[in-house]
Amino acid sequence: TVDFRGAVGPGLFGSWRQIVAAEGVRGLYRGILPSLCGIVPYIGIDFAVFDVLKRKCAARGVGVDSRGDVTPLAKVACGALAG
Repeated sequence: TVDFRGAVGPGLFGSWRQIVAAEGVRGLYRGILPSLCGIVPYIGIDFAVFDVLKRKCAARGVGVDSRGDVTPLAKVACGALAG
């Protein structure tokens, strides 16, 4: 086992200062490209599924107001189903 008692780091701002001092401002962004490569496809699929569900609701008249717009509650449901 590992004992972490008393091993409290310098906190958020202290960590930022240490990174900037050791690696410069670019050090704060190290690793952002792999993160974005994983997130961007997920977000794209999520928005596409949301849009398809919203259009299906509008076409079937489910969750539609008198003007033909999808209601906010139906949009929330579509967003929840999309992921």
